[in-house]
Amino acid sequence: MYTSALTPELIEAHRADHEAEIGALRADLATSLIAATDAVNKALQAIERLSSDDVYDTEFADGPTDTADFLVDAARMLRAAAAFNPATA
Repeated sequence: MYTSALTPELIEAHRADHEAEIGALRADLATSLIAATDAVNKALQAIERLSSDDVYDTEFADGPTDTADFLVDAARMLRAAAAFNPATA
């Protein structure tokens, strides 16, 4: 018959490993949210430049604003997601 020898030390080591993994994953999530927000902001800047008088891409300057609207929504959602991430809150 096999009996587990779960000593307090083993339990504590497992808990510490588990907490370290959670911390690392939360940090990865925070980094990814920052990168996604940066990418969306860069895309919005590109649309702004495409719409400018200097470049004046008619598809963006005179056309529908759906792309920009979706990116603004994405930026808002990413800020909300970051606010709810325990690693950044």
